[in-house]
Amino acid sequence: MSTQRPAITILEKDQAAREMYCRELAQEYDVFPCASLSEARRVLEQHAVNLLVLETADFGPGGWGFFREMKAEPRSANIPVIVCSTREVRDAEIKKELAACLVKPVLPSELSLAVRHVLENVLKK
Repeated sequence: MSTQRPAITILEKDQAAREMYCRELAQEYDVFPCASLSEARRVLEQHAVNLLVLETADFGPGGWGFFREMKAEPRSANIPVIVCSTREVRDAEIKKELAACLVKPVLPSELSLAVRHVLENVLKK
């Protein structure tokens, strides 16, 4: 019987926030922490990722470029994305494509709840 845990990628430049969220999520998930866009690209290419947590504000326009890039790739197009950012998402078209949007400060337990909710909904489909 397989007990494979869902895989979560966290793209967050801030080391303290990345570590805090990873500690919380690692209790239930396999977590791939990434501090750069290139690291996140590599993880998405090499692993079967079930969800991405993305801090777009850290990467300027590159964060949204990365989001559009991954949604255009067949391998990653269906990966749900939770934006966990210091900036609110205002673009209605992008909001439609997000599984959730959390505005910091976000407690690790809040992120964990959002991840659980999104993954439960994905599994129902």
